[in-house]
Amino acid sequence: MILQPILLIHGFNGSPANWTGPSDRFPDFLAAHGFDPALIRVFNYGYDVYDGKRTYNNLGDIRQIAHRLDQADSDDSLVQESSVDRLSRDSVARGGPAKVTLIAHSSGGLVARYYLTRGVEDAFGTRYRGNVGHVIFLGTPHRGVDIEDILDPLPTNL
Repeated sequence: MILQPILLIHGFNGSPANWTGPSDRFPDFLAAHGFDPALIRVFNYGYDVYDGKRTYNNLGDIRQIAHRLDQADSDDSLVQESSVDRLSRDSVARGGPAKVTLIAHSSGGLVARYYLTRGVEDAFGTRYRGNVGHVIFLGTPHRGVDIEDILDPLPTNL
């Protein structure tokens, strides 16, 4: 059994189901290749309340979303499961390494990158504590997105 803590972070306008849905069972794939399923977690961006409705926060402020990576001692079990520190502690308790691997897709990579830059606390209280060993970025727009690429497929006679 490979004791490697892995946290999967989805992208903009996505959800944890992007990693675990009917056609994309990435945690199952990792487990089938020998990784300990107890150390594979899917990051949850969290929920906000708008107009009295609970809405998944997949379009929110990256700084606020990144703060969930740093909340190991939260009372909310979903937040704990999404915490790098909690996953690191759980790995060590199982005999694994303290360093977590982040696998981040699209803007999820921007969330991870922001988190990793927080040597001192930001306005949300987020601080990186050095417990990430590797980051795998999948389609992360590190240099931004060119608006022409977004608008190019649109008809010109609108």
